[in-house]
Amino acid sequence: MRLSLSWLRHYFTEDLDSKQVAHLLQDSGIETDAIEQIRPKFSGVIVGKVLSVEKHPQADKLVVAKVSDGKKHHQVVCGASNCKPDLLVAFAPIGSRIGSIDDPKSMVIKQAQLRGVDSFGMLAAADELGLEEKSSGIMELDPSLVPGDSLDALFTDDVLELSLTPDLGHALSVLGIARLLSARTGTPVKMPINSFEALEELASLKDGWQVQVEDKDLCPRYSALVLSNVSGGKTALWMQLLLQRCGFRLINALVDCSNFVMMSIGQPLHCFDTKAFPSQTIRVGYSGTSHDVQLIDGQTVTVPVGTATISGAFGIEAVAGVMGAQSSAVTELTNSCVVESAYFSPQAVRRAKVAIGASSESSRRFERGSDPDATIMGLALYLNLLQKLDIKVSINALLDIHSKKMDVKDIPCRLARVVSVLGVPISAQEMEWVWNRHNFPLRWVSQEVCMVSVPPRRHDLNEEIDLVEEVWKLLPQKTVNASRPLKPDTHANHPLYTIEARARKALIQAGLQEWINCSLISPQAASSVTDGVILKAKNSISVEHPMSIEQSVLRPSLLPGMLESYRRNQNVKERDCQAFEVGIVHMRDESGKPTERLLLAILLAGSRAPYQFDQSDIDVDFLDLKAVVEEVSRLLSISPLLDSSEVSHLHPGRQAALYVHGARAGVLGEVHPLLLKQFDIKERVLFAEIDLQDYMQQHGPSNMYQSLNQFPGMERDWTGTVNDKLTYGRLEQLIRQDEPEFLEHFRLQSIFRSERIGQDKKNMTIRFYFRSPERTLNQEEVDASFQQLIQSISAQLSQEHLL
Repeated sequence: MRLSLSWLRHYFTEDLDSKQVAHLLQDSGIETDAIEQIRPKFSGVIVGKVLSVEKHPQADKLVVAKVSDGKKHHQVVCGASNCKPDLLVAFAPIGSRIGSIDDPKSMVIKQAQLRGVDSFGMLAAADELGLEEKSSGIMELDPSLVPGDSLDALFTDDVLELSLTPDLGHALSVLGIARLLSARTGTPVKMPINSFEALEELASLKDGWQVQVEDKDLCPRYSALVLSNVSGGKTALWMQLLLQRCGFRLINALVDCSNFVMMSIGQPLHCFDTKAFPSQTIRVGYSGTSHDVQLIDGQTVTVPVGTATISGAFGIEAVAGVMGAQSSAVTELTNSCVVESAYFSPQAVRRAKVAIGASSESSRRFERGSDPDATIMGLALYLNLLQKLDIKVSINALLDIHSKKMDVKDIPCRLARVVSVLGVPISAQEMEWVWNRHNFPLRWVSQEVCMVSVPPRRHDLNEEIDLVEEVWKLLPQKTVNASRPLKPDTHANHPLYTIEARARKALIQAGLQEWINCSLISPQAASSVTDGVILKAKNSISVEHPMSIEQSVLRPSLLPGMLESYRRNQNVKERDCQAFEVGIVHMRDESGKPTERLLLAILLAGSRAPYQFDQSDIDVDFLDLKAVVEEVSRLLSISPLLDSSEVSHLHPGRQAALYVHGARAGVLGEVHPLLLKQFDIKERVLFAEIDLQDYMQQHGPSNMYQSLNQFPGMERDWTGTVNDKLTYGRLEQLIRQDEPEFLEHFRLQSIFRSERIGQDKKNMTIRFYFRSPERTLNQEEVDASFQQLIQSISAQLSQEHLL
């Protein structure tokens, strides 16, 4: 959510800068991702009022205007055709600056003489002030502004980008943030509307209008105003600026005021043209049949059976809590409208949003839980804004239907429980201080137990543990004394935890950076990796009620998330990446039962040594990835075998499978170019994915230090002409099947191909190293072991027709 600091100061009067506000919100559990400082490209410019305009005696295209700054009058020569009496304009008096201080083209306004007439300032256009790219004529300001007001202050603001968790629906408004800051500082909140006397006088005014709520759980409260004879006024500049800074698009005055109310107090409003309800009946319920509806954003959606809707005589006029229909949208020509201010069930709005595949700022608030007691306040504030904008209306009816009372929640809180969870002493006086700061009534039912009355707007407070968290948020200055646990932690000894920790440590030591990605991905991303390490086709798991289509499937592989992270790196010119991720993937087994596995993924891209001047042009390749995988395996005391692989999302011919005791435990290779194109990645990417649960079954103890072998060893080379289809992985497997006692290690020396040995043949040279830790071997026993090994290998290869 974007929060304007100048808007916040309407409700929270303590003089805090944006960094201080961000710090206080951090202590309340709300992170600030960024702070945008909005500063005008001018200084000293004020609101001026044109008192009179006379023709310039020496120039046909110039006029001489008399301008008031609220205290005295100034003579200004102007060439704009729209300069006329009683107009409020942007007046730059002598000494003001047009343009930023660091801009060489900026200028300081001085007294000037134009065609023989003195000019004591300048009437500026919007493009001259840097507010528009191109404009004609001087800037015409709102009649609501006062001559002498600073335009610098109007166009100066700090906007905080807040990261709100799903349980913080009460913080999705300026008033909600002000309440949290009030609890932190003790500064009272300045409420936008304190009295509803004007509406209370209209309580009996119905004018034939009625609301039919068919399900009280769907809509516990429905309030609405019916307005007619709407005329005059437009969205004021100050309102336009605040709405735009918080991410709202300007529509028209009626809709802009409803958005202003929603952002101010968190109560979504919706305006219907009354022509949608010729029978003066508004029906709130679930759709009985499926309908195609064009929404106000232009898209046409199918509203399925059982979706929460608002209906009139002509059918569906809105998907309840989500978005209205184009057929009932208000425009600048609208003469009468119904202003809806309701409370809808969060569950019903979530289902409706998913059903039609659309969302809005209203649904974002309804699905998290709005304030059921704010519906009338929202209408009162709406009328107040219309009055400020000088929009004339007649009130025909006030509707307020209480289908279901949303009671205050009385939650017991034990003082001993608070102390036990937080680990610090909390007194009864401190408990009372916390809830007084929140303005929540508290009463003690005993010396140790109190009842906290939580208003319906706080949907995040439902149990005692929620109250404990709120206590801690307001008492962060208390420190927890470190102490030994009462019982030993057995979790760290679990084999899966151990291998995960060892793998993570090994990769960090190898210089790789750990990435953490979301477990939810899109169906398209899931379908691109349907034959990975363990997943088979059509085995992915979909979320029943996803927040969006992009997060509707549980990831079957770590690859989509890592590719998306690399794409973002690439977009900011960071092509060199060496990263890994350890995470859970989800799928269905052969019987259809959901299951999960712990996987390790490695991604390499870009230069092998990006910061080495002599190697900067060498990119990573398959062997670099293989080296990382082998090093991790070695540190886990595992010796996997590499063999051919045909995974569809990896490049054919540039991939391999990892086998541990005959079972495939991973794949590695170059990501397929078509998949990279799908993610809009232009670099070559190497990727490996290992099933740590398969590794867990085979890994040995941590590597132990041991003394160097004091006895010499002997080497023997074997070169065999074999079928070109024979992989080194298969040859390695045969050697390990009949491994001699004193064979310490072996490695591939070379592969040679030539027409002289045959088109489908190759020579493979293996070097064997024999050594005993207890004595010096003699030549005869080494030769015997070597010959026996070669005969065994040759016999097996001959049987498989690979010689």
